[in-house]
Amino acid sequence: MKHNTMKVGNKVRVSPFITADPYGKTGQVGVLTGVCTRGDLELGIVTFADDSVGVYDVECLEPVKE
Repeated sequence: MKHNTMKVGNKVRVSPFITADPYGKTGQVGVLTGVCTRGDLELGIVTFADDSVGVYDVECLEPVKE
Protein backbone atom coordinates (compact mmCIF):
# COMPACT_ATOMS: atom_id res chain seq x y z
CA MET A 1 0.00 0.00 0.00
CA LYS A 2 1.10 3.57 -0.58
CA HIS A 3 4.25 3.99 1.53
CA ASN A 4 2.74 1.50 4.02
CA THR A 5 1.30 4.50 5.88
CA MET A 6 -2.38 3.78 5.35
CA LYS A 7 -4.16 1.04 7.23
CA VAL A 8 -7.81 0.09 7.50
CA GLY A 9 -9.38 2.37 10.11
CA ASN A 10 -7.12 5.37 9.31
CA LYS A 11 -8.45 8.70 8.07
CA VAL A 12 -7.62 9.47 4.45
CA ARG A 13 -8.27 12.38 2.09
CA VAL A 14 -9.29 11.93 -1.53
CA SER A 15 -6.71 13.85 -3.56
CA PRO A 16 -8.01 17.24 -4.70
CA PHE A 17 -6.03 16.75 -7.91
CA ILE A 18 -7.91 13.81 -9.43
CA THR A 19 -9.72 14.77 -12.61
CA ALA A 20 -12.70 12.44 -12.36
CA ASP A 21 -14.55 11.45 -9.20
CA PRO A 22 -17.88 9.70 -9.76
CA TYR A 23 -18.54 9.88 -6.00
CA GLY A 24 -18.10 13.67 -5.79
CA LYS A 25 -15.77 13.46 -2.77
CA THR A 26 -12.63 15.11 -4.16
CA GLY A 27 -10.67 16.71 -1.29
CA GLN A 28 -12.91 15.22 1.40
CA VAL A 29 -11.81 13.10 4.36
CA GLY A 30 -13.15 9.65 5.14
CA VAL A 31 -12.09 6.42 6.84
CA LEU A 32 -10.32 3.65 4.96
CA THR A 33 -12.65 0.72 5.57
CA GLY A 34 -11.16 -1.84 3.21
CA VAL A 35 -8.52 -2.61 0.62
CA CYS A 36 -8.78 -4.91 -2.39
CA THR A 37 -6.78 -5.70 -5.50
CA ARG A 38 -8.23 -5.64 -8.99
CA GLY A 39 -5.67 -6.72 -11.57
CA ASP A 40 -2.69 -4.40 -11.08
CA LEU A 41 -4.69 -1.83 -9.11
CA GLU A 42 -4.79 -1.59 -5.34
CA LEU A 43 -8.13 -0.08 -4.37
CA GLY A 44 -9.11 1.60 -1.14
CA ILE A 45 -12.70 1.54 0.09
CA VAL A 46 -13.47 4.81 1.87
CA THR A 47 -16.51 5.53 4.05
CA PHE A 48 -17.40 9.20 4.55
CA ALA A 49 -19.21 11.01 7.40
CA ASP A 50 -22.51 10.91 5.47
CA ASP A 51 -22.20 7.07 5.30
CA SER A 52 -21.51 7.16 1.56
CA VAL A 53 -18.79 4.86 0.24
CA GLY A 54 -16.27 5.38 -2.55
CA VAL A 55 -13.70 3.07 -4.12
CA TYR A 56 -10.44 4.74 -5.16
CA ASP A 57 -7.02 3.75 -6.46
CA VAL A 58 -4.86 4.04 -3.32
CA GLU A 59 -2.58 6.40 -5.27
CA CYS A 60 -5.46 8.91 -5.11
CA LEU A 61 -5.68 8.72 -1.30
CA GLU A 62 -3.58 10.73 1.13
CA PRO A 63 -3.12 9.78 4.80
CA VAL A 64 -4.50 12.35 7.25
CA LYS A 65 -2.44 12.96 10.37
CA GLU A 66 -4.60 13.17 13.46
